[in-house]
Formats: sequence, structure tokens, C-alpha cells
Amino acid sequence: MARDQPSSAHARAVKDAALGRHLDSSSYDPDLLHAALVDAGLDGLVTPDDAREVVLDSVMPSYRHSLVALSEGVELAELFDVPVLVHSAAPSAAALRELAQRSARTARVIAGHSNHPSFTPDEVVDVATALADAGWLIEACTFDLLDLRRAVPTRTHWDRLFDDGPDVTVMATDYGVEGMHDHLIRGVADLVSSGRRTLAQAVALVSSGPAAAIPGMVPGDGTLREGAPADVAVCRETDLADVRHVFVDGVQVVSDGRLTVAARP
Repeated sequence: MARDQPSSAHARAVKDAALGRHLDSSSYDPDLLHAALVDAGLDGLVTPDDAREVVLDSVMPSYRHSLVALSEGVELAELFDVPVLVHSAAPSAAALRELAQRSARTARVIAGHSNHPSFTPDEVVDVATALADAGWLIEACTFDLLDLRRAVPTRTHWDRLFDDGPDVTVMATDYGVEGMHDHLIRGVADLVSSGRRTLAQAVALVSSGPAAAIPGMVPGDGTLREGAPADVAVCRETDLADVRHVFVDGVQVVSDGRLTVAARP
């Protein structure tokens, strides 16, 4: 049987062995890197030291630029009074903590995917709490951790953020393997069924929360009220992720779980 081609998971293991979770060149572990190369089927094709050099040359230059971009983004958000979404993960955690301490509390900064799996579960809570204390908004991502579980096979970070972390303002999807991800309605259903949020609170994370965080993103304020634009989803009561009907601007685009003719351009 032919061996599977190296995957993104193999690449991540090689990177972590060469630089650690926080992208620190002093965290090099040659034994761990050798094991990662063996697992990826690359043993004998490249030495651990050579693999480390490849990782250093391909990761660190863009990483250094990204840290500068984070700082510039927050500064511009303050200057022009606009929202900014920042990459929240183990490699950027220290930089975000520093930025949060010195940024104006009026800045509208959204800490993206604060439940990123590069964190440890404890780091998820600690970092999100520090950023929220500085006035930043916290975003939770479904990734593919609720159903598909290929890119993110554990839901521990999600659970810890909602159980022990600060208030979450925004829910998003982010990526999975080949772009696959769990839909936002799945996140809403999970929060309601677990008792972590009421239905209204969970829906707000994907409607009025993002609308308030990024003004002008959607017409209105993301709430269901008379005279306001609204899309309506009708879900099965016993399983909110089972969407039966959807109305967009008064037009039914999903009927009994299937797209209607009106949904097609």
C-alpha cells in the first residue's frame, strides 16, 4: 500500500518541533523533529538540522512582518476609528497582550478565533481574559471542531472559552481541511443544547454581535424587529442545526431543507 502524502498536519508537526508553538527559534527539539520527519515519510530525505533551516527560512520572515502588521493594524484602527480583526493564536499571543495594554480602550479590536487550537486550553482562557479586560472583543470559531473534526479534532478549547473565559461577542467559522468547516448554525445549536447560552444569546453571536462590531457590514443592526431588513431561518425545535426553511428579504430560498428555484441566480 502506498504511503499517504505528507499533510498539513505533518507540516505543522515539523514546524512545531523546529520552532515550538510560539515560533521561538530556541525551542528546537531535534529528536521531536526527527520523529515528525519519520511520521511524514521524509526520514532519510532531509536531516533534522536541514529541515529546521527550511522552516526558519520559510516561516520566520513572514512571521516577523505579521507582528508588525498587527501593531500597525491596531494603530490605524485607533487613528481612523474603524474596527480591526487580529489573528489570535499562540505565536501572536505575547504581541497581542502587549498591544492590548497600550491600545486605547476606544479602539474596536476583535481577537479572532480566540479558541485557536495552537493555544493550550488554559492559554485560551488567560489570553482571552487579558484582551477582554483591555476592551477588545472576543471571537469564537467553530472551525470544524463540532462535527467534521479533521483540522481541529478536539472541542476542549471551545468549551473552555465559553465555560471559563470572558464574554464572547462574535462567532465565526474560519477554515477546515480544504475549506470545510462547521456552519454557524451548528455553533448556535451547540451553545443552546449545552445550556451555555440561551437561544437569543447564541443567535446574537452570529447576528447583532458582528453587526455591532463592524458597523456598515450589514443593513440595519442585525436584530429582528418591525421595519428592519431580516433573513429568517426556520429550524427543527429538537435540532436547531436542521434548517428547514429560509426566507431572504421575504423570498423563500430553502424549503424543507432544499434550495428553491428562487435561490438560484
